[in-house]
Amino acid sequence: MQRPALAAAIMGAPRGLAVDGDDLRGRILGRGEPRLGLLKAGHPVAETLRKQVAIDRVDHVVQGVVARDAVRITDSGFSALEFLSALRRHGVTCVTRLRLDAVLCQPAPPRLPGTIGRPRTKGARLPTLAEVLADKTTRWQRITVPGWYGEGRIEPHLGGAVELMGGHIRGVVTQWQPAVRLTYTWNVFNPGEAVSQYPESYLTFTLAAAGDGTALTLEHLPVLEQFVKLNAMGWHTYLDMLVALVRGTALEARDTYMTANAKRYGVDLANPLG
Repeated sequence: MQRPALAAAIMGAPRGLAVDGDDLRGRILGRGEPRLGLLKAGHPVAETLRKQVAIDRVDHVVQGVVARDAVRITDSGFSALEFLSALRRHGVTCVTRLRLDAVLCQPAPPRLPGTIGRPRTKGARLPTLAEVLADKTTRWQRITVPGWYGEGRIEPHLGGAVELMGGHIRGVVTQWQPAVRLTYTWNVFNPGEAVSQYPESYLTFTLAAAGDGTALTLEHLPVLEQFVKLNAMGWHTYLDMLVALVRGTALEARDTYMTANAKRYGVDLANPLG
């Protein structure tokens, strides 16, 4: 079945709708393009021709979108400046993926009158995303997950005090490496207790480069056998909420995620400790 034309898909979509980029590739780059058939995929000449074909076809495929704000979500195959500029002429915003080591530059500076030679296509070199990630001076956007721990605090330094869920969870920061790792002890206190009745455990959050993005790894060890499923359900629920916020999707009520994860791990919410 032939897919609908891109122009029709965009013009018929709600304002600001983000649509998958597969059909964009098929309509603009073409399927079975004759000029590219004799060249192996990835060949520099093939890639240059493919990009030029894409730019040439933008004006024919993307029609009438200037009256709408269209957003296209695509993969790294679309991260070519000339192609993105062609889309911008039609009011289309194209969001692509970037490698952490991708070369980034400032826009080309204005060309002064009387300048000899070809005009510059890019400006000063910018740090790579990997360098920004490792830079201790990088300022991060704060994301708050509603209902993550309830009321609490974590002092941001080695040896800092940890008090979460109104004092139900208490501990001490044992590893503090901004943008890399956070570890603190995890002690569970029942109301009115000065000494926890449960063994001390450690909670670790680690950030690491993973392909074109960053992976967050959560480790909570050791966990008593009778709490393994309950623990997995709880952390999976909080991470589902975090993923929703990072991706910009609608954040459901915590109970919605909790119910789904209780089913996933076989936990009876009416009698969680069995």
